[in-house]
Amino acid sequence: MRICISGRLSKNSLTFEFRKAFISYLKHALMTQEESLYETYYKNVEGILKEFATAFIFGVEKVSGDVFELKNNDLKVVITTADMAIGIRLYNAVVNQLKKSYPIFDNTFTATYLTFEKEPLILKDSIEIKFLSPLLVRDVLDHKKYLSIEDDRFSAVLLANTKEQMLRLCKITPETSVYFEIEPIRAKRIVVKHYDQRIDGLLGSYRLSGPPSILKYLYDAGMGSRKSAGFGVFKITKGA
Repeated sequence: MRICISGRLSKNSLTFEFRKAFISYLKHALMTQEESLYETYYKNVEGILKEFATAFIFGVEKVSGDVFELKNNDLKVVITTADMAIGIRLYNAVVNQLKKSYPIFDNTFTATYLTFEKEPLILKDSIEIKFLSPLLVRDVLDHKKYLSIEDDRFSAVLLANTKEQMLRLCKITPETSVYFEIEPIRAKRIVVKHYDQRIDGLLGSYRLSGPPSILKYLYDAGMGSRKSAGFGVFKITKGA
């Protein structure tokens, strides 16, 4: 399930740390309407795996210091999950925030309307994708380090992280085989600032190959690390 929240900012700018503020926005929405889900994910809980991923879409005119100067006030928030029950509860939370302003540092965000994206039917074992939010691959040996696609361990760590996430969410058993490959088409390495940490991430276009059921799960659940904080969401550009 994929929910798209369209809204407007009061100013044509966003700090590099905007994800932090939107995490606060989602927490507020859950506390207001879905308190038990808020408590499950955020209250006195450290390191819990959240069953959704997010992306923030806006047009950048230029970068000034640690601020994005935007082309306009429009901003879209994408929330995607492989669990329909979780998706409905997230929808209930955010729909309650429609037309209400929420502070985003020295800015405000007001959600104006919500839509559901049509679910793609993935029948092929190869698709082309474009990331809407950066892909992060956290090193299993050093959790402060994130791997670039040039790293020899990138694919193996991404695959291992994905299987671990699916196990923790009870999507598979330990005996289940999980396999996919990611191949750059027009890869773009970026550095993301998040909670005062500078993190290596990836944007751009890629070819994703594997069983259709795994590709659909990755589309719904997102890929990589820290997905609920604004990372790992992609759209399908060819092949579905």
